[in-house]
Amino acid sequence: IAFRKIFGRYESRADGRPSASVARMMAPDFDGYLRDREANRKRLEALPFEKIVLESADHIPLTAHFYRNPVPGCRTAILVHGYRSCGFEGYATVGLAYIRQGYNILLPDNRACGESGGKWSTFGILESKDTALWAEYLARRFPQDRIILHGCSLGGATVCFLSSQKL
Repeated sequence: IAFRKIFGRYESRADGRPSASVARMMAPDFDGYLRDREANRKRLEALPFEKIVLESADHIPLTAHFYRNPVPGCRTAILVHGYRSCGFEGYATVGLAYIRQGYNILLPDNRACGESGGKWSTFGILESKDTALWAEYLARRFPQDRIILHGCSLGGATVCFLSSQKL
């Protein structure tokens, strides 16, 4: 799987580390996150997963990676990534934490990102409709599961757009 570099604007120093101002803004352990993200991505990628493709309302192919927890727990988290990222890039570390807590996880690639089709991001407007499709798909497939939505940055906006909808 090819991964897009997402933190290019943060890793502008010659040594690849974020500037001091970005590191302060991101979190006390942002350096630790950057250091561990590649290892966590490889750990997550090594786990068995199912690649799922759905078609959006405007006929764009949407791709996601679904990880079924080996210990059944009747809960699934949809982890929605940020702008110009993809599910693996945005959520390897957090996804592993959800798996350790007994969740299944779905890592969708938003339109125009990762393995999904499309040319443009709509900054959460159509992405929220796409995420609703993923939630409906999971609800049909696993009717007993509780489904939670987790988003960061643009993924957070996408999840907030969904808060006004009945899912």
